[in-house]
Amino acid sequence: MSLKNVIGCNKGLCIAISSFVCSFILWGFGYTFTILFVHIQDDFKSSTTATGWVGSSYYGIASTLAVLVGPLVKRFKYRTTFLMGILLSGISLFVSSFVQSITAFFITYGFIYASGTCISYYVSLILVKMYYSNSPYITRATYFSTMGATFGFMVQSPIVGKLLTVVGWRGVLRIYSGITIVVGLLCSNFMHEPLNCEEREKRERSTSEETFLKHKDKHFGNKEECEESVWCMLTFPETWYFFIGMVITSTATMFCYINIVDFMNYIGISTYVSSWILMAAAGSELSGKTVFAMFGDRIPMAKMYLLAPTNILFAGMMIILIYTRTTGHMIAWIICLGFLKSVFHAMPWTATIELLGSHRNTQSTVLGSLGYGIGSFSGTIVSGLSYDHTGSYQLGLLIGCAMYIVGALFFQAAPFHQRIFAPERYLIDKKPALSVSDDEQFDYVVDSYITTV
Repeated sequence: MSLKNVIGCNKGLCIAISSFVCSFILWGFGYTFTILFVHIQDDFKSSTTATGWVGSSYYGIASTLAVLVGPLVKRFKYRTTFLMGILLSGISLFVSSFVQSITAFFITYGFIYASGTCISYYVSLILVKMYYSNSPYITRATYFSTMGATFGFMVQSPIVGKLLTVVGWRGVLRIYSGITIVVGLLCSNFMHEPLNCEEREKRERSTSEETFLKHKDKHFGNKEECEESVWCMLTFPETWYFFIGMVITSTATMFCYINIVDFMNYIGISTYVSSWILMAAAGSELSGKTVFAMFGDRIPMAKMYLLAPTNILFAGMMIILIYTRTTGHMIAWIICLGFLKSVFHAMPWTATIELLGSHRNTQSTVLGSLGYGIGSFSGTIVSGLSYDHTGSYQLGLLIGCAMYIVGALFFQAAPFHQRIFAPERYLIDKKPALSVSDDEQFDYVVDSYITTV
């Protein structure tokens, strides 16, 4: 069989691999901004807050601009839109290596590179879902695709740390600019939608409608409730409780993405050693995500009730970090942090479905994504201003600890309000609408995450 025939028979697998590779390169390198942070700050002579805004904007824009991918693919098709994102990412990295001010770097990296990353990554995820929508392997395919980011961070952290000592941060950006474009162009050869895409979507919409009508009286109430928009959902107090909790928690968590290497430099750990410590953090987070992917649905309690305890543990980690001063202690701390981050990244998507109902999966997932994005934008304020005004991260860590506790209160207030004041909307302790296997339940959660696009 020729290579062309082999690829044609395994197009879905090729798409999944391409999506993994794109996530590995784009998000994996984006996560290493915390390693570049110190060198960029020294070069531009900028404040901790101003430098941190670049990284915060990257995470925020890459999350919130996903809503633009749908209109783009309708206008330009998938492969063209994917190429636009890749070229935007590669060119912006190259231009960023020549800028001479933190303001210009904010535009080229924090905005343009983040936009390119968002477009390319989400286009590839949409295509994975299309090719595996009727396959029993959709969970494995989508999970494999999304794992590229964490795996890329784990592998590239020591690589970027070594390159910094050889070619500097500007050289690192130029190298990754070429890698991004070359790898993206190769992956773009597989970025085509299925030939029977339209027919498949019509059939799936028809099936979903029949399923809804069959079970609406028993589980959902009426059809109008199922078709509520995000704006209608905002009339529920529990929606605001959850959303505010996501914003506050995401704001506090940005310290771990933006300032953690600078903190390690502050306590005497070099940037190169810090890059290897970050690899341990990524490995811990990867392990945590794998555990939750395999056994998350078997946890004998609602996921909504896991968010508040996780926040309390985050708060405790912030207190411990104040007294952390050795490399060994830092490694132990960051491994524990990686596991907690895997909980925070996995649980909210399921928790929103439990809180607001599976019939509002699209709206609830958008809500969680926007909360994460807005929190990312403001993430540098706490730790950055603390260091700029006091010369220490201690105040920022204490404020972060308080924010985690407040976030936990909001997370817990959401189901509490529902249970006490709106019992007709309280769905957490009720059985799912349809009796499905564990694999099918996880398929649904993964689908809901991708639906954010």
